[in-house]
Amino acid sequence: MVSYKDMDSYKAMEERLQNINEKDNYIVKIDTTKATKLQKLISTSIEKVDDSLDISTFAKAIANVLEEDYGTHNYKTFFTVIQKEL
Repeated sequence: MVSYKDMDSYKAMEERLQNINEKDNYIVKIDTTKATKLQKLISTSIEKVDDSLDISTFAKAIANVLEEDYGTHNYKTFFTVIQKEL
């Protein structure tokens, strides 16, 4: 038999899952025009620093931008988009 406490937990879990799904739907709505423009600017900047920049240095730079300019509350969204795009 299911108790009322279990039902409350189930409802709370459903609400959390709904919030996650809504956030996932938001992630899909990426402004591709801005993404393309930023991609070109990043590529140009990489060429100015070192046209054969190694991936580790690039990853470190991106991590620094994420940490300093966006904050830890954005990490999950960032990693979700990266996984979907790659």
